[in-house]
Amino acid sequence: KQGYSVEIITLTSDKTFTFDINPMIKISSATISAGGNNFQKIWMIPIRLWRIRRAVLISNPDVILSMIDITNIMTILATIFNRIPVIVSERTNPNLARIPLIWRLIRRFAYTLATAVVVQTSIAERYFRDWRLKEIKVIGNPVLPIPISSPLVLERPAIIYVARLSIEKRHLYLLDCFHLLSQRFSDWHLHIVGDGPARSSIYEKIEYLGLSDRVTLHGAVSNVNVFLKSADIFVSTSEYEGFPNSV
Repeated sequence: KQGYSVEIITLTSDKTFTFDINPMIKISSATISAGGNNFQKIWMIPIRLWRIRRAVLISNPDVILSMIDITNIMTILATIFNRIPVIVSERTNPNLARIPLIWRLIRRFAYTLATAVVVQTSIAERYFRDWRLKEIKVIGNPVLPIPISSPLVLERPAIIYVARLSIEKRHLYLLDCFHLLSQRFSDWHLHIVGDGPARSSIYEKIEYLGLSDRVTLHGAVSNVNVFLKSADIFVSTSEYEGFPNSV
């Protein structure tokens, strides 16, 4: 809207997004297979770097903005020597986020090559303070006004948890807690919003605890604010966060 040309390069062939994307934004893909065993994953690393570099050269941007730790590392390494400024953003708490040791060691070197590192909190900034980075900035997530809309008809009283379905969000712990509470509060209903790799294990846990009629998995939604507005209680059992959007 301000006259800048924006392109999103995804690392998957899936170009579907949960949220609406401005039609003026170009979407392209540097398709990357996750690989199978550890040997295949190691073999895929130089291929990943080459595909990212090729996508960047085709795009020919004035500046690159990368998100999330391992993607940040690969983006920096893939664009070495092409003199395009690279700004990387850490989207979680680096003190607690688990990435393999080899990636942590490479990150220590790679981030010194970045034009700037963006973090979400002063705690994250302190983690990187002694890394001799060119520049580090703390930029928290925006707090957006909730649009006026009609609330959803949820099974009530409604408890809601909005988070990616991944192990660090501790959905299984939440289900154990809700199972205990449900024996006392038989009319409460738990609504889980989000999607991710732990979906199947969460579904199995719901079945195992006999909560199929008390817990609803809504998947990824674009109207998170409406879900939050419609609930009675918001909960979070996440082991760690960067700057939680849902909160």
